[in-house]
Amino acid sequence: MYRIHQHKLVVVQIETHKSYIKMNNNNNQLKNIYVEEVFFLITIFGCWLFGFSRLNEMKQTERRGRKKRNKPDK
Repeated sequence: MYRIHQHKLVVVQIETHKSYIKMNNNNNQLKNIYVEEVFFLITIFGCWLFGFSRLNEMKQTERRGRKKRNKPDK
């Protein structure tokens, strides 16, 4: 559920980004560069957040697995 929502968000970001560049194309080129930089940073930050949440998930499953393994034999 969360992954689908995130994907939609990225698609929306890309669409708005494209339209913004089209609007600014006849204006100054500096604005375009600025928008691209911001978009790039947003994308990297999103990827980092996603990776960080995945890492936490992996750690949690690892902990659960360890608990099961360390049970003493009866």
